[in-house]
Amino acid sequence: MSGSIGVWQVREGIPVWLVGSTVSLERDLETWIETQPQLVQADLKIVGRQVKTEAGRLDLLGLDMQGRWVVVEVKRDRLTRDAVAQALDYACCVRVMPLAALKERVRAYLSAGSPVETDPLDALVQERPDVFDEEADTRDVDIILVGMGRDPSLTRVCGMLAAQGQLSVRAVQFEMFELGSGERVLVRELTDSDREETPTQVRQAAWSREALLERARQNGLYDDFAKLIGAADELGLHKRITNRSVMLAPPADRRRCLLVSYADKPFQPGGGLATYIPAEGLGEFYDVDEAELQRLLGPVATWRGLGGAELDRFLVGLREIVSNPR
Repeated sequence: MSGSIGVWQVREGIPVWLVGSTVSLERDLETWIETQPQLVQADLKIVGRQVKTEAGRLDLLGLDMQGRWVVVEVKRDRLTRDAVAQALDYACCVRVMPLAALKERVRAYLSAGSPVETDPLDALVQERPDVFDEEADTRDVDIILVGMGRDPSLTRVCGMLAAQGQLSVRAVQFEMFELGSGERVLVRELTDSDREETPTQVRQAAWSREALLERARQNGLYDDFAKLIGAADELGLHKRITNRSVMLAPPADRRRCLLVSYADKPFQPGGGLATYIPAEGLGEFYDVDEAELQRLLGPVATWRGLGGAELDRFLVGLREIVSNPR
Protein backbone atom coordinates (compact mmCIF):
# COMPACT_ATOMS: atom_id res chain seq x y z
CA MET A 1 0.00 0.00 0.00
CA SER A 2 2.90 2.36 0.72
CA GLY A 3 3.39 4.71 -2.22
CA SER A 4 -0.08 4.06 -3.65
CA ILE A 5 -2.05 6.43 -1.45
CA GLY A 6 -1.53 9.82 0.12
CA VAL A 7 -3.41 11.28 3.08
CA TRP A 8 -3.82 14.99 3.84
CA GLN A 9 -5.32 16.70 6.88
CA VAL A 10 -7.05 20.00 6.16
CA ARG A 11 -5.91 22.57 8.75
CA GLU A 12 -7.45 26.03 8.58
CA GLY A 13 -8.37 25.44 4.94
CA ILE A 14 -4.92 24.20 3.92
CA PRO A 15 -4.20 20.51 3.09
CA VAL A 16 -1.23 19.23 5.08
CA TRP A 17 0.37 15.97 3.98
CA LEU A 18 0.50 13.31 6.70
CA VAL A 19 3.60 11.17 7.11
CA GLY A 20 3.15 7.45 7.67
CA SER A 21 3.73 6.28 11.22
CA THR A 22 6.64 3.99 11.95
CA VAL A 23 4.93 2.54 15.01
CA SER A 24 4.65 -1.26 14.88
CA LEU A 25 1.03 -2.16 14.30
CA GLU A 26 0.98 -5.94 14.54
CA ARG A 27 -0.26 -6.17 18.13
CA ASP A 28 -2.52 -3.12 17.79
CA LEU A 29 -4.12 -4.45 14.61
CA GLU A 30 -4.74 -7.81 16.18
CA THR A 31 -6.56 -6.14 19.09
CA TRP A 32 -8.51 -3.78 16.87
CA ILE A 33 -9.67 -6.59 14.58
CA GLU A 34 -10.63 -8.66 17.62
CA THR A 35 -12.93 -5.90 18.88
CA GLN A 36 -14.07 -4.67 15.44
CA PRO A 37 -13.90 -7.57 12.97
CA GLN A 38 -15.58 -5.43 10.28
CA LEU A 39 -12.14 -3.92 9.74
CA VAL A 40 -11.37 -6.99 7.64
CA GLN A 41 -14.75 -8.57 6.87
CA ALA A 42 -18.36 -7.61 7.48
CA ASP A 43 -20.41 -10.01 9.61
CA LEU A 44 -17.29 -11.75 10.96
CA LYS A 45 -17.39 -12.97 14.58
CA ILE A 46 -14.08 -13.58 16.36
CA VAL A 47 -14.11 -16.80 18.44
CA GLY A 48 -10.44 -17.21 19.27
CA ARG A 49 -7.18 -15.31 19.70
CA GLN A 50 -3.70 -16.83 19.72
CA VAL A 51 -5.33 -20.21 19.17
CA LYS A 52 -3.02 -23.16 19.75
CA THR A 53 -2.65 -25.50 16.76
CA GLU A 54 -0.12 -28.12 15.71
CA ALA A 55 1.50 -25.47 13.48
CA GLY A 56 1.77 -22.88 16.25
CA ARG A 57 -0.55 -20.15 17.51
CA LEU A 58 -2.75 -18.49 14.91
CA ASP A 59 -3.56 -14.83 15.54
CA LEU A 60 -7.36 -14.75 15.25
CA LEU A 61 -10.02 -17.33 14.48
CA GLY A 62 -13.43 -16.22 13.26
CA LEU A 63 -16.76 -17.39 11.86
CA ASP A 64 -18.76 -15.82 9.06
CA MET A 65 -22.56 -15.72 8.88
CA GLN A 66 -22.71 -19.12 7.16
CA GLY A 67 -20.60 -20.86 9.76
CA ARG A 68 -17.38 -20.95 7.74
CA TRP A 69 -14.17 -20.71 9.77
CA VAL A 70 -11.84 -17.81 9.02
CA VAL A 71 -8.13 -17.72 9.90
CA VAL A 72 -6.86 -14.14 10.29
CA GLU A 73 -3.07 -13.78 10.22
CA VAL A 74 -1.63 -10.34 11.05
CA LYS A 75 1.85 -9.17 9.99
CA ARG A 76 3.64 -5.96 10.98
CA ASP A 77 5.24 -5.46 7.55
CA ARG A 78 4.50 -6.26 3.91
CA LEU A 79 2.71 -9.50 3.16
CA THR A 80 4.75 -12.10 1.29
CA ARG A 81 4.14 -15.61 0.00
CA ASP A 82 5.71 -16.89 3.23
CA ALA A 83 2.69 -15.46 5.05
CA VAL A 84 0.44 -17.51 2.76
CA ALA A 85 2.34 -20.69 3.59
CA GLN A 86 2.05 -20.02 7.33
CA ALA A 87 -1.67 -19.25 7.12
CA LEU A 88 -2.30 -22.34 4.98
CA ASP A 89 -0.66 -24.45 7.68
CA TYR A 90 -2.94 -22.91 10.31
CA ALA A 91 -6.02 -23.41 8.10
CA CYS A 92 -5.14 -27.08 7.60
CA CYS A 93 -4.86 -27.52 11.37
CA VAL A 94 -8.29 -25.94 11.92
CA ARG A 95 -9.80 -28.07 9.17
CA VAL A 96 -8.66 -31.38 10.67
CA MET A 97 -8.81 -30.46 14.37
CA PRO A 98 -10.99 -32.91 16.34
CA LEU A 99 -14.36 -31.39 17.15
CA ALA A 100 -13.85 -31.70 20.91
CA ALA A 101 -10.53 -29.83 20.72
CA LEU A 102 -12.03 -27.08 18.56
CA LYS A 103 -14.93 -26.65 20.98
CA GLU A 104 -12.50 -26.49 23.90
CA ARG A 105 -10.50 -23.67 22.33
CA VAL A 106 -13.56 -21.66 21.34
CA ARG A 107 -15.20 -22.17 24.74
CA ALA A 108 -12.04 -21.03 26.54
CA TYR A 109 -11.96 -17.80 24.53
CA LEU A 110 -15.68 -17.00 24.78
CA SER A 111 -15.84 -17.87 28.47
CA ALA A 112 -13.81 -14.78 29.33
CA GLY A 113 -16.90 -12.64 28.79
CA SER A 114 -19.64 -15.07 29.84
CA PRO A 115 -21.34 -15.78 33.18
CA VAL A 116 -19.81 -18.80 34.91
CA GLU A 117 -23.12 -20.69 34.98
CA THR A 118 -23.65 -20.53 31.19
CA ASP A 119 -21.94 -22.36 28.35
CA PRO A 120 -20.85 -19.75 25.76
CA LEU A 121 -21.11 -22.37 23.01
CA ASP A 122 -24.89 -22.41 23.47
CA ALA A 123 -25.09 -18.73 22.52
CA LEU A 124 -22.70 -19.28 19.61
CA VAL A 125 -24.84 -22.09 18.20
CA GLN A 126 -27.86 -19.78 18.45
CA GLU A 127 -26.03 -17.31 16.19
CA ARG A 128 -24.40 -19.86 13.87
CA PRO A 129 -26.68 -22.95 14.07
CA ASP A 130 -24.52 -25.59 12.37
CA VAL A 131 -21.08 -24.36 13.33
CA PHE A 132 -20.20 -27.60 15.14
CA ASP A 133 -22.17 -29.98 12.90
CA GLU A 134 -19.36 -30.53 10.43
CA GLU A 135 -16.89 -33.31 11.11
CA ALA A 136 -13.15 -32.72 10.89
CA ASP A 137 -11.72 -32.58 7.34
CA THR A 138 -15.01 -31.27 5.92
CA ARG A 139 -14.91 -27.77 7.42
CA ASP A 140 -14.74 -24.76 5.15
CA VAL A 141 -11.80 -22.55 6.18
CA ASP A 142 -11.05 -19.16 4.60
CA ILE A 143 -7.90 -17.09 5.12
CA ILE A 144 -7.47 -13.33 5.59
CA LEU A 145 -3.92 -11.94 5.60
CA VAL A 146 -3.46 -8.51 7.18
CA GLY A 147 -0.37 -6.36 6.72
CA MET A 148 1.22 -3.10 5.62
CA GLY A 149 1.38 -3.67 1.86
CA ARG A 150 2.06 -6.75 -0.22
CA ASP A 151 4.71 -8.23 -2.49
CA PRO A 152 3.76 -9.05 -6.12
CA SER A 153 4.46 -12.70 -5.30
CA LEU A 154 1.55 -12.69 -2.83
CA THR A 155 -0.93 -11.62 -5.51
CA ARG A 156 0.27 -14.39 -7.82
CA VAL A 157 0.01 -17.08 -5.16
CA CYS A 158 -3.45 -15.99 -3.98
CA GLY A 159 -4.68 -15.83 -7.57
CA MET A 160 -3.47 -19.35 -8.29
CA LEU A 161 -5.09 -20.74 -5.13
CA ALA A 162 -8.39 -19.09 -6.03
CA ALA A 163 -8.31 -20.24 -9.66
CA GLN A 164 -7.28 -23.85 -9.11
CA GLY A 165 -8.34 -24.73 -5.60
CA GLN A 166 -11.36 -24.38 -3.37
CA LEU A 167 -9.83 -21.94 -0.93
CA SER A 168 -10.36 -18.21 -0.38
CA VAL A 169 -7.22 -16.25 0.54
CA ARG A 170 -7.61 -12.46 0.80
CA ALA A 171 -5.07 -9.79 1.63
CA VAL A 172 -6.12 -6.69 3.58
CA GLN A 173 -3.70 -3.75 3.70
CA PHE A 174 -3.53 -0.95 6.27
CA GLU A 175 -1.43 2.17 6.74
CA MET A 176 -1.09 4.34 9.84
CA PHE A 177 -0.72 8.13 9.77
CA GLU A 178 -0.11 10.51 12.67
CA LEU A 179 -1.87 13.86 13.07
CA GLY A 180 -0.13 16.90 14.49
CA SER A 181 -2.12 16.40 17.69
CA GLY A 182 -0.55 12.99 18.18
CA GLU A 183 -3.73 11.15 17.20
CA ARG A 184 -3.40 8.39 14.63
CA VAL A 185 -5.46 7.67 11.52
CA LEU A 186 -5.83 4.09 10.30
CA VAL A 187 -6.35 3.80 6.54
CA ARG A 188 -7.41 0.65 4.77
CA GLU A 189 -6.99 0.08 1.06
CA LEU A 190 -10.27 -1.06 -0.49
CA THR A 191 -10.07 -3.11 -3.69
CA ASP A 192 -12.61 -4.77 -5.94
CA SER A 193 -12.10 -7.99 -3.98
CA ASP A 194 -13.71 -6.30 -0.97
CA ARG A 195 -16.98 -6.19 -2.89
CA GLU A 196 -16.68 -9.25 -5.13
CA GLU A 197 -16.45 -12.97 -4.54
CA THR A 198 -13.20 -14.69 -5.42
CA PRO A 199 -13.28 -16.94 -8.52
CA THR A 200 -13.25 -19.94 -6.18
CA GLN A 201 -16.36 -18.78 -4.35
CA VAL A 202 -18.20 -18.05 -7.60
CA ARG A 203 -17.32 -21.50 -8.90
CA GLN A 204 -18.40 -23.19 -5.68
CA ALA A 205 -21.77 -21.42 -5.93
CA ALA A 206 -22.24 -22.63 -9.51
CA TRP A 207 -21.42 -26.19 -8.49
CA SER A 208 -23.60 -26.34 -5.40
CA ARG A 209 -26.89 -24.61 -6.27
CA GLU A 210 -28.61 -27.76 -7.49
CA ALA A 211 -27.08 -29.80 -4.67
CA LEU A 212 -28.42 -27.30 -2.14
CA LEU A 213 -31.91 -27.47 -3.66
CA GLU A 214 -31.71 -31.25 -3.52
CA ARG A 215 -30.78 -31.04 0.17
CA ALA A 216 -33.82 -28.82 0.71
CA ARG A 217 -35.97 -31.41 -1.07
CA GLN A 218 -34.67 -34.18 1.19
CA ASN A 219 -35.63 -32.12 4.24
CA GLY A 220 -39.09 -31.17 3.00
CA LEU A 221 -38.06 -27.57 2.31
CA TYR A 222 -37.76 -27.54 -1.46
CA ASP A 223 -40.80 -25.39 -2.32
CA ASP A 224 -39.90 -22.67 0.18
CA PHE A 225 -36.20 -22.72 -0.67
CA ALA A 226 -36.82 -22.63 -4.42
CA LYS A 227 -39.19 -19.69 -3.87
CA LEU A 228 -36.51 -17.80 -1.92
CA ILE A 229 -33.83 -18.49 -4.55
CA GLY A 230 -36.22 -17.48 -7.33
CA ALA A 231 -37.00 -14.17 -5.59
CA ALA A 232 -33.26 -13.48 -5.21
CA ASP A 233 -32.80 -14.11 -8.95
CA GLU A 234 -35.69 -11.78 -9.75
CA LEU A 235 -34.33 -8.99 -7.52
CA GLY A 236 -30.76 -9.30 -8.78
CA LEU A 237 -29.38 -10.18 -5.36
CA HIS A 238 -26.11 -12.05 -5.16
CA LYS A 239 -26.31 -15.59 -3.77
CA ARG A 240 -23.39 -17.08 -1.85
CA ILE A 241 -24.15 -20.77 -1.64
CA THR A 242 -22.60 -23.42 0.58
CA ASN A 243 -23.59 -27.05 0.97
CA ARG A 244 -26.11 -26.08 3.69
CA SER A 245 -27.17 -22.48 3.25
CA VAL A 246 -27.54 -19.46 1.02
CA MET A 247 -26.55 -15.91 1.91
CA LEU A 248 -28.16 -13.09 -0.04
CA ALA A 249 -26.05 -9.97 -0.61
CA PRO A 250 -26.55 -6.66 -2.44
CA PRO A 251 -24.97 -6.45 -5.92
CA ALA A 252 -23.02 -3.37 -4.74
CA ASP A 253 -21.15 -5.41 -2.12
CA ARG A 254 -21.30 -9.18 -2.49
CA ARG A 255 -19.66 -9.81 0.88
CA ARG A 256 -22.38 -8.08 2.93
CA CYS A 257 -25.13 -10.23 4.42
CA LEU A 258 -28.77 -9.25 3.87
CA LEU A 259 -30.01 -12.61 5.10
CA VAL A 260 -28.85 -16.19 5.48
CA SER A 261 -31.18 -19.19 5.19
CA TYR A 262 -30.56 -22.91 5.76
CA ALA A 263 -31.78 -25.87 3.73
CA ASP A 264 -30.57 -28.71 5.92
CA LYS A 265 -33.31 -28.84 8.55
CA PRO A 266 -36.64 -27.15 9.33
CA PHE A 267 -36.62 -24.39 11.92
CA GLN A 268 -37.75 -25.42 15.38
CA PRO A 269 -40.33 -24.73 16.61
CA GLY A 270 -42.79 -24.11 13.80
CA GLY A 271 -40.91 -25.32 10.73
CA GLY A 272 -39.92 -23.36 7.64
CA LEU A 273 -36.51 -22.15 6.53
CA ALA A 274 -34.19 -21.27 9.43
CA THR A 275 -33.40 -17.65 8.52
CA TYR A 276 -31.44 -14.78 10.05
CA ILE A 277 -31.77 -11.14 8.92
CA PRO A 278 -29.10 -8.79 10.38
CA ALA A 279 -30.63 -5.51 11.55
CA GLU A 280 -28.06 -3.33 9.79
CA GLY A 281 -27.65 -5.03 6.40
CA LEU A 282 -30.75 -3.94 4.50
CA GLY A 283 -30.79 -0.48 6.06
CA GLU A 284 -27.25 0.21 4.82
CA PHE A 285 -28.03 -0.42 1.15
CA TYR A 286 -31.75 0.32 0.85
CA ASP A 287 -33.92 3.28 1.87
CA VAL A 288 -35.60 1.73 4.89
CA ASP A 289 -35.42 2.57 8.59
CA GLU A 290 -35.66 0.06 11.42
CA ALA A 291 -39.37 0.59 12.05
CA GLU A 292 -40.23 0.13 8.37
CA LEU A 293 -37.95 -2.91 8.21
CA GLN A 294 -39.87 -4.53 11.05
CA ARG A 295 -43.22 -3.66 9.43
CA LEU A 296 -42.30 -5.13 6.06
CA LEU A 297 -40.28 -8.18 7.12
CA GLY A 298 -41.20 -8.93 10.72
CA PRO A 299 -38.59 -9.70 13.39
CA VAL A 300 -34.94 -9.09 12.48
CA ALA A 301 -31.64 -9.78 14.28
CA THR A 302 -33.01 -13.14 15.42
CA TRP A 303 -33.39 -16.61 13.97
CA ARG A 304 -36.88 -17.41 12.72
CA GLY A 305 -38.70 -19.88 10.50
CA LEU A 306 -39.96 -18.72 7.08
CA GLY A 307 -42.35 -20.94 5.16
CA GLY A 308 -45.68 -20.98 3.34
CA ALA A 309 -47.80 -17.83 3.68
CA GLU A 310 -45.31 -16.19 6.05
CA LEU A 311 -42.54 -16.58 3.46
CA ASP A 312 -44.86 -15.09 0.81
CA ARG A 313 -45.48 -12.03 3.00
CA PHE A 314 -41.76 -11.73 3.72
CA LEU A 315 -40.90 -11.77 0.01
CA VAL A 316 -43.49 -9.09 -0.73
CA GLY A 317 -41.78 -6.89 1.86
CA LEU A 318 -38.32 -7.75 0.55
CA ARG A 319 -39.33 -6.75 -2.98
CA GLU A 320 -40.58 -3.40 -1.72
CA ILE A 321 -37.34 -2.74 0.16
CA VAL A 322 -34.99 -3.75 -2.67
CA SER A 323 -36.90 -1.56 -5.13
CA ASN A 324 -35.66 1.49 -3.20
CA PRO A 325 -31.84 1.45 -3.07
CA ARG A 326 -29.97 4.26 -1.39
